[in-house]
Amino acid sequence: MGDLGGDFTNRLLRPGASLLTASSGSQVASSYREKGHGLFTYYFLLGLRGDADRNRDGRITFKELQAYLQEEVPYMARRLYGREQTPIFKGPENQVFLKRTETR
Repeated sequence: MGDLGGDFTNRLLRPGASLLTASSGSQVASSYREKGHGLFTYYFLLGLRGDADRNRDGRITFKELQAYLQEEVPYMARRLYGREQTPIFKGPENQVFLKRTETR
């Protein structure tokens, strides 16, 4: 997996903050015209919708979202465009991105 440079990200991130990028280094962040989004954004939104909640506990953690995106984005970039696209993630693995609540 590519990297953004430890010094850069360490200065940028504050405790509890997360950094997600659509691609690493000099890679191209692909569009997904059929879906009306960038490739990363499309799968990011699906992940938040619930596809990344692998253990089905109603919470999507940074680690779950990372695992989901690292599986989907590179696969689809190779399949659709024949190129590499490796998202980058920095942040606390147990940070909860989304928690579903019951509505009345």
